[in-house]
Amino acid sequence: LKKELKKIKPEKKVVSIHNKDSGKIDLKRLYKAGFNNSSFFKKSFEVPKDHPEFSIWLDTSGSMIWHEKIYYALSSCILLCETLEELGITYSFGTFAKEPVLRKRWKDKWRKIHIEDIYTKFGGGTQDYKALQLAERSWSGKHRKKVILVITDGASESKTQLQKTLHQIKNKVIAIGINLQHEQLRLYPNKILTKINNLPQCLSSILKKELL
Repeated sequence: LKKELKKIKPEKKVVSIHNKDSGKIDLKRLYKAGFNNSSFFKKSFEVPKDHPEFSIWLDTSGSMIWHEKIYYALSSCILLCETLEELGITYSFGTFAKEPVLRKRWKDKWRKIHIEDIYTKFGGGTQDYKALQLAERSWSGKHRKKVILVITDGASESKTQLQKTLHQIKNKVIAIGINLQHEQLRLYPNKILTKINNLPQCLSSILKKELL
């Protein structure tokens, strides 16, 4: 996964600035030279494209412990966060069960999370709507486009609250369902169903789509 994600580089865009001193002649503006306007030189350079900010949330409810799902899921999230860090992309990371816990704020440096760090927070229902609410309060404010990723293996504990929360969120939300049926994530406008062993490839595909 990490090798694949490292191949992803946010696109750059070309910005052109006109001036009267030096640069390449902009033929479209050359006619202005006769009107006492000599700003017909052009300089172009690349600047990083405004990439989206990511908010990544991992379900740590009791069912995630079964069949070592949490080890696959947490490892995938760690690799994703490390890659975003290396690419210089703004992101935050949190976990949720009964309550959401923001484990890495956008302004914090990445600190590798071990399974023991979150083991005491396992258990309880899937209150994903609380994670979404916290995500919306935790943006950096530096980027126009924002994407929330919710990785879960269960349907929301409160469909009413989830529907209300999703209605209030203006940013893109993608739910990644582990071993789930489409109906269990029907309230999410963007949903991807995957097996736990395919989660790394799933996250890689999402990142490529959002960045390129």
